[in-house]
Amino acid sequence: MTIFELKRLVMIEVGNEASFAFINTRLILRTGVNLNQLDTQIEPGRFERALLELRAMGYLKEKSR
Repeated sequence: MTIFELKRLVMIEVGNEASFAFINTRLILRTGVNLNQLDTQIEPGRFERALLELRAMGYLKEKSR
């Protein structure tokens, strides 16, 4: 899974830009991963942490990597 795919899945689930911005800000603060920087490469461990954080927030529960 790429950052682009992760952003797309979160956007589909939340349905609006305001909610996505809130979630993304929280994700940046907790993991350093910004879903709006699609061209940035991140370390695999950090990507996994971001995915775990999203799931802890209640998103992407049914999705697997």
